[in-house]
Amino acid sequence: MPNLKLPKLEGLDFSANQLTGSIPAFETLTSLRELSLFSNQLTSEIPALKSPNLNRVYLSDNQLSGPIPAFVGKLEHFYADRNQFNFSSLES
Repeated sequence: MPNLKLPKLEGLDFSANQLTGSIPAFETLTSLRELSLFSNQLTSEIPALKSPNLNRVYLSDNQLSGPIPAFVGKLEHFYADRNQFNFSSLES
């Protein structure tokens, strides 16, 4: 995915676009509140998403794996069903 420089962007929806690869940290999207990437073919682990306003993340129906990062405990909504996570190693 491209390195987006849109500091006022509050919502990003790339759902159902057959995206592949890993999820970027979206560090330049400082106003981002909602990230929707469900129904793609994304792989790897979930990165430490650093947008301070982020409160909704939708990652269902991908091929993500690894531990669930600690930041998800601070989210209002987090959906990541139908992936390949290892729930025995949640990050603290």
